[in-house]
Amino acid sequence: MTGILVFMAEIRTGRALASATLDLQAIGRRLTAAREARKLSLTEAAARAGLNHNTVSQWETGVRRPSLEQLALMLPVLRVTLDFVYLGDDRSLDWEAREAIATQLAALPPDDSLGTRRRRARPAPSVSS
Repeated sequence: MTGILVFMAEIRTGRALASATLDLQAIGRRLTAAREARKLSLTEAAARAGLNHNTVSQWETGVRRPSLEQLALMLPVLRVTLDFVYLGDDRSLDWEAREAIATQLAALPPDDSLGTRRRRARPAPSVSS
């Protein structure tokens, strides 16, 4: 019985982790805050990581999820961890980085005003009489 409970707890933890990593807006906000805390422009951060600035822009606006390979190139530039980017866990960051990122996050607009592309609702089909 104990084994079943442990297994169920792992499933719940896995689901929580999966839902946290699906929040592209939150991932984008953390990347933006980390970049701005380092006082880097989007173009400069992308160039240092060897990435296209349009790709990094899509991450920051929540349009696209960063691949692990590409994110591995960006993490050292921003001096953050994968746990911070995907889960918001800043325990592994030093105090100064935490403070700088917290300040940047507070200055960012709310999630719904990031200027992300949204699909337009399709018009209802017209009914001919």
